[in-house]
Amino acid sequence: MITHVEQEALGLALDAHADQIRTGSGDPYSVHPIRTWVLAKQDLAADRPNVLAAFLLHDVLEDTRASLHSFPSETRKLVSLVTWRRVRRRKNPPHDKVMAVRKAALNPWSLYIKVIDRLDNFSDGSPYAASYARRKSTRESTMLLLDLATQSEIRGSIYIPKLVEISQKLWS
Repeated sequence: MITHVEQEALGLALDAHADQIRTGSGDPYSVHPIRTWVLAKQDLAADRPNVLAAFLLHDVLEDTRASLHSFPSETRKLVSLVTWRRVRRRKNPPHDKVMAVRKAALNPWSLYIKVIDRLDNFSDGSPYAASYARRKSTRESTMLLLDLATQSEIRGSIYIPKLVEISQKLWS
């Protein structure tokens, strides 16, 4: 079953990412938030429609000009906590990824979004995904993410051990 807020989030995600292509795989970008949403529906967030909507929208503020004003405050807050704003005219320092994880850790559900987002980013099988996973900044932020996740209320997620497993394979 899909709730009204999830339907609205799906529509916005499809519209906002309509012309975007996923780096590495060449898939339509909207495939990524949909995959994270499907994973979350099978785990801890199954009965939390506002959290599930945030999965669908987790890259909208970062990658598009779309607005979330019509969504519930919980959804907007979660998306804001997982949004990494790039600073124009300078390359982001590597610690920005660590700072982004620390920001997400302000709420267990935004941390959960980061876990599943990172799992999907590592799992697409493309050479880009493997290269991204091996970056020092990605490795450091993933290690912090896993540490914080295992100490939070989301520690029971089936995806934390899966992220550990795929990370170890990519880093070995």
